[in-house]
Amino acid sequence: EQARDAVRASAIEVLGGALNAGPGTTGLVVGRVQSGKTLSYEGVISLARDNGFSLVIVISGISNPLLAQGERRLKQDLGSADKDGWLFAVPNDKQQSMKQIEQQLQNVQANWSSDSTPKAYKQTAVVVVLKHHGGIQNLTALFGQVDFSGQRVLIIDDEADQASLNTLAKKGKQSPTYENLLALREALPGHYYLQYTATPQAPLLIAI
Repeated sequence: EQARDAVRASAIEVLGGALNAGPGTTGLVVGRVQSGKTLSYEGVISLARDNGFSLVIVISGISNPLLAQGERRLKQDLGSADKDGWLFAVPNDKQQSMKQIEQQLQNVQANWSSDSTPKAYKQTAVVVVLKHHGGIQNLTALFGQVDFSGQRVLIIDDEADQASLNTLAKKGKQSPTYENLLALREALPGHYYLQYTATPQAPLLIAI
């Protein structure tokens, strides 16, 4: 029970900080290694649903096995909390085409836009995407077709020290993943962006 209270308090602090900062800002959430980082952002995602967020994007893993692991845990934990409250979409999953995901997101967007839709039918979409410039680019293209600009969107960047930062800054260029993350954020003007990491010192060691 003490741990439950600590997770709840931390999640409230994180999401509250993001909401106070306003859309488009970046939040950095730092925790110790193996301190429950995933549980923390699951708590934040759950609170986001309670506070009217229609879409959550989790940029999870730099390899397919890590992505699959993250996806399984999100489905299990969030589904246990509210089995009917979520719609999961994974662009890297061969069982879901981008056209199917586009249709799912259109339905979510339409339901949250309609005052006549009962709250029980307003599922929050959770899109889990590989941290790779190609996958992020394909996801960004969807938001040219599905307009979430008037709705609250949460973006969780897991292990934010890995690939998310601009590794070509010294050359005056933008690395592919960083560039596509910027494009994704521009496509979702109502988003709140949270970077999660247990190793914020990692960028200082990139050269080594």
